[in-house]
Amino acid sequence: MKKDSELTKKDMLTPEDLIDKPLILSEQSIRNGTIEKWFHKNLSNLTITGTYSLINNGIKMVLGGMGNVLTFKDLSPINPDELIFRPLSPQLTEPSYLIWKKYRYLSAPARLFLQEFKKRLGENE
Repeated sequence: MKKDSELTKKDMLTPEDLIDKPLILSEQSIRNGTIEKWFHKNLSNLTITGTYSLINNGIKMVLGGMGNVLTFKDLSPINPDELIFRPLSPQLTEPSYLIWKKYRYLSAPARLFLQEFKKRLGENE
């Protein structure tokens, strides 16, 4: 949210805090129904002023005065002189995916990344 938003006075934001505020939401969270579940409301009851698939576009919408963006903390660099992040309560979670072509040649750094990723998930090659 912008630094001058009244919401910055709160340490955490609840659905009640945001229900009547202009919101910028990820397209994925709308498709998955995550937002409706968190708010316990249909999307038609929310003031959705924009959607994004890349958070940097959502940030630009906030800077342009379109509303408040819901996003993961630290997903995109936020200039603290302009924008403020506040966590949600209850916590809002969203599944994430790592996708690659199974039989495609990967560069050495990409192979190392994938090996480390699988190791941390406890998967074997």
